[in-house]
Amino acid sequence: MDFTKLIAHLKKGNRKAQKELYEQFSPTMFSICLRYAKSKEDAEDIFQQAFIKTYDKINQIKEPKALPGWMKSLFVRECLDFYKISHQKQVFSEIDDDQIKGFDMNEAVENLSIKELRREINLLPHKCRMVFNLYVIDGYSHAEIAEIMEITEGTSKSQLFEAKKRLKNAISQNREYLRV
Repeated sequence: MDFTKLIAHLKKGNRKAQKELYEQFSPTMFSICLRYAKSKEDAEDIFQQAFIKTYDKINQIKEPKALPGWMKSLFVRECLDFYKISHQKQVFSEIDDDQIKGFDMNEAVENLSIKELRREINLLPHKCRMVFNLYVIDGYSHAEIAEIMEITEGTSKSQLFEAKKRLKNAISQNREYLRV
């Protein structure tokens, strides 16, 4: 795919180019929306709004090869904006780094299928899921998460710790059930 030509056509408002962009990136971008949304309907709303923003902001792209990463970032931001608008702020206790040390998530997820893991992540409380996705899947730092979600770094760490703890418990309960 030649992103240079595609972006040039998108900047001119070419409908064929918009369709091509949509067809190429919609599966990946929709999966991002599903990861952050509480429901499929919310994911669909976010997805639609993010694609509109993609078309509107296409002029911001300086380097054509950055298109996939730029779109991913735009979709993640749209998910977070949707979250900020639709959810009230909650207060979470902070956890310090010493409490996180020694917590082995790898032990809990050995031999776990992707489908099982996705299901368990989707069952996390919304804020825990958001921090988990941002940190573990999308690679944001706690400082970036704190800024994006308007929380402290300690709260971000606490939410990640809580998410991992809940996942480990859920996975171990499922494993025990499967052994019986």
